[in-house]
Amino acid sequence: MYNYSANTQYIGKQFLYLTTCHSTNDLAKTLNSSGLCKSGMVIFAENQTKGRGQQGTSWVSEPGQNLTFSIVLRLSQLPLASQFLFNKALSIHLLGFFRTYFSNPPDTFHIKWPNDVYLNGKKIAGLLLENSLSRGYISSSVVGIGLNVNQQTFEFPTASSLSIAFHRTIDRYELLNSLLQYLDENLSLNFESLNTAEIQTIHKVYDATLWGLHQQRWYQAAADPFIATLKGVDEQGLLILETNEGIERFEIKSVQFLNHPVD
Repeated sequence: MYNYSANTQYIGKQFLYLTTCHSTNDLAKTLNSSGLCKSGMVIFAENQTKGRGQQGTSWVSEPGQNLTFSIVLRLSQLPLASQFLFNKALSIHLLGFFRTYFSNPPDTFHIKWPNDVYLNGKKIAGLLLENSLSRGYISSSVVGIGLNVNQQTFEFPTASSLSIAFHRTIDRYELLNSLLQYLDENLSLNFESLNTAEIQTIHKVYDATLWGLHQQRWYQAAADPFIATLKGVDEQGLLILETNEGIERFEIKSVQFLNHPVD
């Protein structure tokens, strides 16, 4: 059994280790709604039988090779309009951890809209945020995190792992301890106290670290594939692309990256 040893203030003070779980996010939501957990509780599973990604997609992970867990976070009066700001902040911190933990050029890690982390152009981590509402505010969020650590083969060519990238086996538990401690030290949940300059910094940092920023690439929407230049992501989380028709905005899952630049 995993021995949790990170020295944290709130993230991971409650820690539930499971060998198998249908979905750590689903279990975390149940525990949260039942009042059986505190903010910062971590639910970790060696194997998720029904792991989920964005918009109902599945997250497939080989048992015992990667890190799949969820964190329950209680928020302080986060307006609904700011929910993608929260997504951006979490994505930035996950990216910041990788750039800090691994001693390689930082520009090899990027955020792929909306909240995946890419390493050398391939997905190695992703977030799934599921929010609970109270009186018009987001009162809490269950943050599912999946990290491809030591897995060697993937169904999709756009996925990879840290082990493949760095040509060595990664100590998963050391990585997990370090990540939880990093989030504990850097992630503020008091979004209602952020001033305009701090909010704009989150938007600018997120855009600056986007995979494919200012590059011409192929995309796929409802019609035929098209060429566009990624300009950023707006405050509502819409992808901003410059096409032959001008500036267009796309909702999550309404457009697909075809993962190759224009020749």
